[in-house]
Amino acid sequence: MSQEKPALLLVENDPLSLMLYDRELNPYYSIIPCKNEADAWLALGNKKISLIILEPANGNDWVWGFLKQIKAIEDMVNIPVIFCSVLDEKKKALQQGASAYLIKPVYANVLRQHVQEFLEK
Repeated sequence: MSQEKPALLLVENDPLSLMLYDRELNPYYSIIPCKNEADAWLALGNKKISLIILEPANGNDWVWGFLKQIKAIEDMVNIPVIFCSVLDEKKKALQQGASAYLIKPVYANVLRQHVQEFLEK
């Protein structure tokens, strides 16, 4: 009997970043890509998400409110959230409950190391 891979919710509008992250993370995790808030909430309602990766740039300004909302929901407050962004808003993200903030370009293997670290906690 095979063990189900942990599910990662990946909010990313950039197709190249999405392809890179998917290639690096997919062998180890089930990747659920989302481009908008409605898709992200739908994914959270349909699957047990182990970790969330957010990109607040490129029209994804809604992720700040999304982060605040999930950190206010008892069943989701402990889901680790990693920001990967071209914007340097680390302080804001960490104050609002993000687990880590990586500034792009983010090497896929570095992202995978962070994901592994948070899932092992």
